[in-house]
Amino acid sequence: MDSERLSQMQPENTQLYRCMILECHAQYLHVLTDRGDHLRIRTLPNHKVGDTICILEEDIIKDRVNSVSRKPIILKNGIRILSALAAIFLIMVLVNFSMSTIAYAVISLDINPSIELKLNKSGEVIRANSFNPESALLLSKLSLKGQAYEKAIDDILNQALLLGYTIDQHSVLFAVAPVKTRTDDMINAIEKNLSVYTERLNAEVRIGDQLSYQNEKNRDISLGRNLISNEHPDIDEDDLKHMKIGDIFKTIEKNDALEHENDDAEDADD
Repeated sequence: MDSERLSQMQPENTQLYRCMILECHAQYLHVLTDRGDHLRIRTLPNHKVGDTICILEEDIIKDRVNSVSRKPIILKNGIRILSALAAIFLIMVLVNFSMSTIAYAVISLDINPSIELKLNKSGEVIRANSFNPESALLLSKLSLKGQAYEKAIDDILNQALLLGYTIDQHSVLFAVAPVKTRTDDMINAIEKNLSVYTERLNAEVRIGDQLSYQNEKNRDISLGRNLISNEHPDIDEDDLKHMKIGDIFKTIEKNDALEHENDDAEDADD
């Protein structure tokens, strides 16, 4: 209010309110008093949001903007915020779920039963496949989905022992291949973690690529046997599919020895 009108008021008849302007509207100003009350007052010229003013009782529009009348506005804004947060949360859940169910790498484990583990980006098992009745029986006794691949491999080896399979030197074959691109770090980490089995069991570890994984799918043999087939085409494919891992390694050693003997013989003839 203007100072001229204030000076004309008698002190005993004057009820002053010290306020801050919160909103400016064409028909009224929304103010907050120093007592914490929200009021509507008549529009005063030359004022803006944030100004501190003094008003009289006669300036107040009869309907007060109290806390009750503001609740719907606050509630409406709150609902919008909660809806936005819920949408963000849902998107995050869907993205994480999608990532957790997509295969990024595959590990095959041959201990005569041939088993394939498909892994998500976190290295957790999303699917375990069998290639023969022996591996199907073994998998029926385990629950591998959602486990880290290290734990899944240990469970498979322990269950194989319980079923009477011999796990000793040159009786275990691992193979790893990417399913998605840009998984080099993941494949390298898996290969490094599998080194414990090469030290403990003298296991063989083969590393393939996406093409070798596709070939394995088409040939219905494990990734490891498929990679050995590519490395040693002299081994009959049907034998390779049904031979024990230990026998495969013995065949490879025997063929390598014969090859060296033939090379030595040729050198001697020369």
